[in-house]
Amino acid sequence: RKFSKTTWAAAMGLYCIKKGHHKSRGYTFATTLDQAREVWGAAASMIDLSPRLQTDFHHNKITSNRPIITMPAKDGSFIAKAGNSDKQDGLNPIFACLDECHAITDFNSYGVVTSAFGAQVEYLFMIITTAGTVLDGLCTTLHANGLRALDPNDEEYTVDTTFYAIFQIDKDDEWDDEHAWLKANPSSLYGRPSLQYLREEFAK
Repeated sequence: RKFSKTTWAAAMGLYCIKKGHHKSRGYTFATTLDQAREVWGAAASMIDLSPRLQTDFHHNKITSNRPIITMPAKDGSFIAKAGNSDKQDGLNPIFACLDECHAITDFNSYGVVTSAFGAQVEYLFMIITTAGTVLDGLCTTLHANGLRALDPNDEEYTVDTTFYAIFQIDKDDEWDDEHAWLKANPSSLYGRPSLQYLREEFAK
């Protein structure tokens, strides 16, 4: 079946709010509100497609100047927000998703969200991204940490509370080998992106 990191994050956000305590809060962040709406919009679409979810959740997708999904029974909420660190204090989330991390240059956004989990016993922070061109930003640092955590020979860096999934070609792969492209683009098995698109981008 077709699957994407956006779908995964949206499902996890709804799950955390559903299973969380009273007034459980979830947020999806990005550099722009339009980008933050991607995960939030996927969650809203899930609600539209599921009568079971509709018994728990409501959303304002049609009039979403302030995109919010609510869970009235627990006074819970799932909100899309632009990721400006100076506007993220007092969040106290049980779930947060930072989307398109490669575009984040403000390390404070990451720090503010991370520190906001301090009052929670259990929480989930998802960071999802495609590759980008900013080579000295937050994403580059987190990618380097992920490579160390996944390296079986690096015994000095152990992170048991973080799950890393990195899709990229291997060191010994040739970048012009179409068979290697699948490693960095696993959803191309389902045409997202299509092999034709990858070939065109390669030609450019």
